[in-house]
Order: sequence, then C-alpha cells, then structure tokens
Amino acid sequence: MKNKLFKSIVRNKSLPISVRYYALFQKSLLPRSSSIVKQVNRCVNSGRQWNVLKKVKLSRFVFRFQSYDGVLPGVRRSSW
Repeated sequence: MKNKLFKSIVRNKSLPISVRYYALFQKSLLPRSSSIVKQVNRCVNSGRQWNVLKKVKLSRFVFRFQSYDGVLPGVRRSSW
C-alpha cells in the first residue's frame, strides 16, 4: 500500500516539487516485492506457485490429499 501511496503523491502536480521528490525517494527505498503486481500467489502448505486455488490458498496436490483425508471442512470426493 505504501508503494501505491507514494506513486500517487509523485504524480500529483498540485503538490510542491520537494514533497514529490521526497515521496519518490521513499518509494525507491521500498523493496521491489512491495508492488501489488509483483506478489505471487503461493500455496501456504508447500510453497508451490503454480496451480494454486485462490479460495483455499492451496496447490492442487495439497488440496487433493487434504480432501481425501477429510481435513478440509465441506469438501468431499464426488461420486455419481
């Protein structure tokens, strides 16, 4: 959120140049991973970044094994 705040201050033309420059300096001190675009959706259990289900934040493999074991509430194997 700080990244977004500093970016909006830098773009605001009605503010004095010293304030805008200070905001730009503070923005440069932030790590690159602070950008929202750079955030990677990772599995909380295995750390895997590919095929992660957004609602449960688990990879498909972990979700499958936990659903088999009955760890996830409200999830059952389908049978028809």
